[in-house]
Amino acid sequence: MNIDIKYILERAYSLQERINNYLLEANKINDKAINDSERDLNLDDLPYGEEVIRLKDCPKELESIISIIEDDIQNENEYYEIENRIQEVEDTLNDCTSIIEENEFED
Repeated sequence: MNIDIKYILERAYSLQERINNYLLEANKINDKAINDSERDLNLDDLPYGEEVIRLKDCPKELESIISIIEDDIQNENEYYEIENRIQEVEDTLNDCTSIIEENEFED
């Protein structure tokens, strides 16, 4: 069996950190937009409204994945299922607008 538990656990933790950082920054930008607006903003009007909605459940999904990994993966099928779940979460993050690119020219 070719299972690298350490690698997949590090990948899950790294992705969890990236998503948490993204959500933190996106929420700051959305909150600023709400506070700066003189009208009520809906989801489409927020700079990162859609992204926050798409990512909001990802930290819980990763917590579940990490728990499974830490409880010990029993076979290669479980390992590949976990890898696929991590990849799906990462694809969701990669699909989101980059905060750095979006704001690097602001001042």
